[in-house]
Amino acid sequence: MSKRNNKHRYRDAVATIEQPQERKNSPIKYILDQQKLRTRQDLFKLRLAVDTAENVLTYNRELLHDIYREIDKDTNLTSNFDSRKMKVKEKPFKIKKGEDEDKNLTALLEAPWFYDWIDACLDSKKWGFSLIEFGPLVNGMFLPFKVGQKMFKAVTVIDRDNVKPEFGLITNRPGDVTGISFDDPKYSKYLMFVGDFTHDTCILWRAAKYILFKDNCLGNWSEWAEVFGMDKRIGFTNSEGTDRTNFLRAMRDLGSNSYGVFGKDDKVEYLGTQRTDAFKVYHEFVKYIDEQISKLVFGQDVVSNNTGRVVGSVGENVANMYGDNDAKFIKSLVNTQLFPLMAELGFTGFDGCIFDWDTTEKLTLKDRAEVDAKIAKDMGKEHSDEYINNTYGTEVTKKEEPEMNPAQVSKKLKAMYKDIDSGTL
Repeated sequence: MSKRNNKHRYRDAVATIEQPQERKNSPIKYILDQQKLRTRQDLFKLRLAVDTAENVLTYNRELLHDIYREIDKDTNLTSNFDSRKMKVKEKPFKIKKGEDEDKNLTALLEAPWFYDWIDACLDSKKWGFSLIEFGPLVNGMFLPFKVGQKMFKAVTVIDRDNVKPEFGLITNRPGDVTGISFDDPKYSKYLMFVGDFTHDTCILWRAAKYILFKDNCLGNWSEWAEVFGMDKRIGFTNSEGTDRTNFLRAMRDLGSNSYGVFGKDDKVEYLGTQRTDAFKVYHEFVKYIDEQISKLVFGQDVVSNNTGRVVGSVGENVANMYGDNDAKFIKSLVNTQLFPLMAELGFTGFDGCIFDWDTTEKLTLKDRAEVDAKIAKDMGKEHSDEYINNTYGTEVTKKEEPEMNPAQVSKKLKAMYKDIDSGTL
């Protein structure tokens, strides 16, 4: 089955349900919907959040996740982690029955829900865990679903604030210590837990202090630029009353840089640094933080911060090791959790099958054409029309020689004998 046919199959599966099915027994319905607060975070709040998250009586991670949601906006962290995920998602895969690939089953997983599931599983390394709820399974594909008035994707990560891995519970409020169990038969067949059941050792937990330092530094740098990065306007006047007010308004409206109006005997001094390169203090600090985040995500920083060929190739090899390790992680989850979950829901297509990454060396069309040309020239072999059509997507047919009338045959024979007589043939 081709990828294109698989897309049609997914569309047809969705079309079998006019409206997304409403999930009556969903743990999402049990969770009290609350507004997430976006407040300024600092190191004091981080210490408090860690203490609260590690409280053995409650394991309340809400404050810690508030910080995670804030630092997860850091562009360096996001780009590095997305690059790490793409090293897995770009890998071709196959479903094997025995030693042979089942291309129909391979194409079945070339669907949006499967890549959303890979995202959710890899995000468990960033957040510490992911509790995933799947939508209804139709024709081997998970579909979006509805809980109350809200729509949810085919693969939905349940709000981590309300998940307590240590207790195996989903709570009504983040601070509660009672709730519904992961193993409750009413919910469990559509649930998959990925990650660590103990307290966090995830990427965001390790990156939080660095990114909070970075945010504070950027704020100070912005303030420094506002004060010292632009020329100041100083106006001198002896006018009073309305004239002085008008003069002050005129100074203000000249631009966005700082301004002031003083008497001729007034004096203003700036006791800040007089160095013209003082901004480098901020620049170097931010650069240092970004390097540490890159090391945290990829084990090195040379891929994102160094263009040297030798050093860069070493860094790329280390980054690929992280990608390969994540790929093994996904492969294990597919074979030990995803396929059994789908079988439990009634899909038997993957019975006896193994998910594996396709490590077969792939040639570009240009390289393939060169190999085919050498086979034809050096080995005297011909390629079938079907092979050329399938490999290069070019419709070809065998060229038929035109039929010749007797006069043309006679002319061609005379020319051939003439060449023999002259010794040219």
